[in-house]
Amino acid sequence: MYGTSPDTSLRAALKEMAFRNVGSLLVLRDGKLVGILTERGCLRTLARLEEGDPLDLPVQRFMEPVEATVAPDQEIWEAMTLMTQKRVRHLPVVEGGHLVGLISIGDVVYSLLNHQSVQIQELLNYIQGNP
Repeated sequence: MYGTSPDTSLRAALKEMAFRNVGSLLVLRDGKLVGILTERGCLRTLARLEEGDPLDLPVQRFMEPVEATVAPDQEIWEAMTLMTQKRVRHLPVVEGGHLVGLISIGDVVYSLLNHQSVQIQELLNYIQGNP
């Protein structure tokens, strides 16, 4: 989970994303979550801009509002449902009003595939009479 300030230049934020090999950064002001910067959001905003060098503009011009959050103990299918309903690829994880993590759609898919694999193995063991 990586973050940036709303006042950071887009150039610096994109360099951080490239260095960290991530597709998003949480945008924090005084430790509080105020938005999310995503590759997709940057491209959409860049396509609409008609001013000078957009890479020198602050992140706050490109960040998106946080549409939803999840708690650490929420079930993975609830996160998946929320991501689908809100059409988002990232969900901040918040506990007691504090940001504790971030999950991506990739994390959700990995978890669901892993769970499904375990269930298939348990069914095969049952059918084959293995304990």
